Amino acid sequence: MFLKFGSATFESDVSSAIRDDGLTVRFTRSERLLLRHMQMNAGRLLSRSQLLDAISEPGSDKSDRTIDFVITRLRHKLNDDATDPRFIATRYGEGYVWVATLQKPSHTGAGAHLVLGPVRIFGNKTQSVGHIDLLVGALKSELSDRFGAGREVVLLPDCPPRSQFGENPPRYSADLTFINLDNRKRDCVVTVHEFALGKLISVNRFTTDAEDDVSTAAGMAARITADIWHSSLRDPNQIEPVVVSLNNASIALTGDPANWKENESRLRSLLADRPDDPVVKVLLATNIQSKYVIGGAMAFLQPETAFLKDEDEIEALATSALPLLQNDPTHAMAAAELLFFLNRGYGPLAIEIAERAHRVGTSVAASYAAIGQMQVYLGDAEAGIAALDMALQMTTPNTQYEIFLQVVKSQALHAMGDREALQQLTAGLYARLPDLQYFLEIYYSPPEDPSPAARMAVRNMSCAMATASLLFGHYIYARHFVQHHHRQKALGPAVRLLCGQFGAEVLPAVLQQEYGHLVDPGAAQTKRIF
Repeated sequence: MFLKFGSATFESDVSSAIRDDGLTVRFTRSERLLLRHMQMNAGRLLSRSQLLDAISEPGSDKSDRTIDFVITRLRHKLNDDATDPRFIATRYGEGYVWVATLQKPSHTGAGAHLVLGPVRIFGNKTQSVGHIDLLVGALKSELSDRFGAGREVVLLPDCPPRSQFGENPPRYSADLTFINLDNRKRDCVVTVHEFALGKLISVNRFTTDAEDDVSTAAGMAARITADIWHSSLRDPNQIEPVVVSLNNASIALTGDPANWKENESRLRSLLADRPDDPVVKVLLATNIQSKYVIGGAMAFLQPETAFLKDEDEIEALATSALPLLQNDPTHAMAAAELLFFLNRGYGPLAIEIAERAHRVGTSVAASYAAIGQMQVYLGDAEAGIAALDMALQMTTPNTQYEIFLQVVKSQALHAMGDREALQQLTAGLYARLPDLQYFLEIYYSPPEDPSPAARMAVRNMSCAMATASLLFGHYIYARHFVQHHHRQKALGPAVRLLCGQFGAEVLPAVLQQEYGHLVDPGAAQTKRIF
C-alpha cells in the first residue's frame, strides 16, 4: 500500500518513498518516526519538543537540535527546498509544519503493491473460465501471503493503463494471458512490470493443470516474487553495497528484511534457472559469507568443516563470475571483497579489481569501505582508516550499514593499538546499541583487567561458545592482517581472556601455532577467575 503526499509516493510503513524524479529513497528509524508523526498531523504546527518526543525513547538524551538535523536529512532525501517547501515548512522560533497533502486514490488498485491483471483468455472460454477464476484467485492468495501484511495485492481482470491511476499507481503488475486451451490443461504467459515506471521485469510461461490449481498457483507466485526480488538487485545505478542491496530488496518485496536463510533459498532458486548469471553467483556468495559475519560466534558452533565447505563454494562462485563482470563495477567490487577475505592468495588480484571498480563505479561508499578494510589488513592503517571515514561520511546515519562500518573501524583501531580512539568510538556505539558491548568487549577488553561487559559476557558463556568466539574472531577478522603483530593485537586479548577463564582446551587447533604461546600451560587445570 502506498500513500501519495504531494509529489512523493510513500510506503505505508514509511520505510521508503519514490520521488517525482523516480529515485527511491529509504529512511532511518528516526526519520520514519518523524515522518509518520508529521503526516498524521499534517497542517499542524509541531514544536521541536513535540517532534523530539515522537522519535525519542524514555531516558533519551537527545536535544532539540536533533530534530533540526533529522529535518535537514529528510529535506535532502525528499528534494525539498526550505525556502519554497513542498513537504516541510519552517516556522521560525516555533517549529515545523507538514504542508504536503494526502492524495486520495483515483482508481481501485491505486497504491497497491501489485495489481494482478489484465487477465486475457484466448480459445474456448466457456469450458475454461471457471478453472481460470479458481487459479487466479489462488494466485492472488499466494502472492498476498508472500508479500506479507501492508503489501496489498489487487485483482483487476480489466486493469486499465497507468494513466487512469492518477498520481498513485500500483508498484508492480502481473498480466495473465491464457492460451492453448483444452478441457484440462492450458498455458499462461505471465508478464511482470514495475508498473509505476513502465519497466518490464520478466515474462514467463506456465502450463496449468485443472486438477492442481493450488500447486500451479504456488509455483507461479514463487517465480513472480523471485523475479521482482531479483530485479531490485540489478539496478545499473545502484549506489549501495551488495550486502545492503540484498537486505533492501527483501524490504521492497515484503516490507521486512530477510534473514540469510530466506535469501539463500531465493538465490539458489534463481541460480538453478540462471546457472551462468554472474550477478546471481556473486549475490549467493555474498549471502553465504553474511551468515558468518551477521551470525557472529553462533555460526561457528557447527563443525569447522562446514565453514570450510562454504568458503570453497564462495571461491567457486566468485572466480567463475569475475570474468563476466568487467562492465559491472558494483558486483566486481563485491567479488573482489569475497576473494580477499577468503585469505587464499587472491589479495593482489582483489586489490587490483577493487581499485579499478572504485575509479569507475557508482557505489562509492561501498568501494571506500572495501578498499579501506584491505588497506588496514595490509598494514597501511592511516590510509585505510581515512577511507573508512570517507565511507562513513557517505553513509546514512543510524543504518545497519553505518553501524557495520563503525565496527569495522573499531576493529582496525584495536589491531593498531590506538586505545584512545577505540574507546571514543565504542563509547558512541555502546550508547546506541548497549548489547553490542557484550560481544565486542570480549575482543577489546584488556584480559588482565576485563571491563564489566566482558566479565558479564564470559560469565554467561559456555566452553563451546568460547571456542566459537575465538574461531569467529580469527576467520572474520584477525587472520586477514598480513603482519604478525597486528594479528596478535587483534585476537590475543580474547585468547588470553577466554583461555584464562575456561582453560587452554578452548583454543581451537587451527589457532595453536599462532596464539599458543599466549596460553598458560596450566590454564586447563585452573578454575574460573571470575
